[in-house]
Amino acid sequence: MKKAGYIVFFVCLGEFVFCLITFIMLLYVLLGVQSQGLKAEEFLLSEPSQSYLNTAVIELLDEGVHIEESIDQSMAAKYVSPEGIQFISRSDEWDETDLELLYKELLRNKHGEELYHLSGVVIYPEKDDKAAATHQNSEQHCSVPFAHTLLPEDYMIYFTRTSGQISLYNGDGITTTDGMANSLSHEYGHHFTRYYMLKSNGEELYDTEYAKLRGLTSENSYADRNVSEDFYYDNHYKFILEIAAEDYVALMGSPASREIVDHKDVMESLYDSSDKYSVSFSRSAAVQENLTLPMACEIEGLADYFYSFIGEKAPEYDIKKEMNIRIQKRSQSYDLVGGYRTFVYYEIEFDKVYGEDATYVLTVYDPEDYNGSVQPIRTVTNGEKPLCRVGNVVRNLGSSVIYNNDGIAKGTKVFIVNVVTADGEMYTSAPFTYTF
Repeated sequence: MKKAGYIVFFVCLGEFVFCLITFIMLLYVLLGVQSQGLKAEEFLLSEPSQSYLNTAVIELLDEGVHIEESIDQSMAAKYVSPEGIQFISRSDEWDETDLELLYKELLRNKHGEELYHLSGVVIYPEKDDKAAATHQNSEQHCSVPFAHTLLPEDYMIYFTRTSGQISLYNGDGITTTDGMANSLSHEYGHHFTRYYMLKSNGEELYDTEYAKLRGLTSENSYADRNVSEDFYYDNHYKFILEIAAEDYVALMGSPASREIVDHKDVMESLYDSSDKYSVSFSRSAAVQENLTLPMACEIEGLADYFYSFIGEKAPEYDIKKEMNIRIQKRSQSYDLVGGYRTFVYYEIEFDKVYGEDATYVLTVYDPEDYNGSVQPIRTVTNGEKPLCRVGNVVRNLGSSVIYNNDGIAKGTKVFIVNVVTADGEMYTSAPFTYTF
């Protein structure tokens, strides 16, 4: 009876040791690939609230983990970051050095532990019909081999890892990191906001702290993406996930994401027809995709909420300033071969209330067709008068005249001034509605 008791004891002890070893191994793999760089044995001594990076498991993952890749391996170049993020180019215009520069640009966006849950950034050579870039979450299936005398031969631990992938399009046409910076920042904004604050889907998004802080309801936004593709892209600017990604760019995006383009108005285009001004849009022309909403920095507590996830203090933003947009009707008349003709245009002025060194872009949209009508009018920089023209303008060449009509001066339009300050902060004026 006593001998049987010893047998039971040792069997139980063996099972206990086996379970203990398995548990430790699971901890070894699964305990936070996070952000501080502590050694594994320090974990039990660290504060519960402290972010934890198991450097031992990272070395193990580099050497022994098999991951079933979801990224197509046909590529022109590849760079793997120290975090294990795969930067892959399918465009011949991007080599390994370019991809490393893209990685460094990614790091200029504010980030925390979520960076370790980004699996890849892929550059495609061609344009996409609907988007400049996309972000997808997917599951990676991983396995870790362990060899130990108390474990069966070829013992493996299997687990899944949810990770994000960013796809950037038109790599053959956009060949610099600055050119990709705005799209990269927006898509990383999806990665950041989905990881921390928007983990639910559909109508449940309205119950998130983010949506409540932002004042998003079914009256001013959409939550459920279970809609047709056409409806989604026609109303892209109103979906909560897109608004949140844009807020990330505004509050935490890299300096290069503040893309400045010198947009020319209808009068200037008569005097400079070079294609250097052919860029149709830019971040400076719409500092956030949905200009019908207040900027993220205007929402009390929103910046603090974003920065709380990475343990940093949010910057102090300027108070929204009144820009006093004014509009004046002008006309010029000429006796032409075809008869007497009057050309009507409008001059729009505003005040440079954020300083002379800020960049200002006047933008217009049709309140009945926002998504299809947002259009930059003119960029105003240091030393330039904040004066823009819309309508039908004319240039007298002496023996003849040439004219240009931008089609803006009809119906009801809404004008907004977008501002990018010298330190990268972004603001908008109050909307100015005018009926021609």
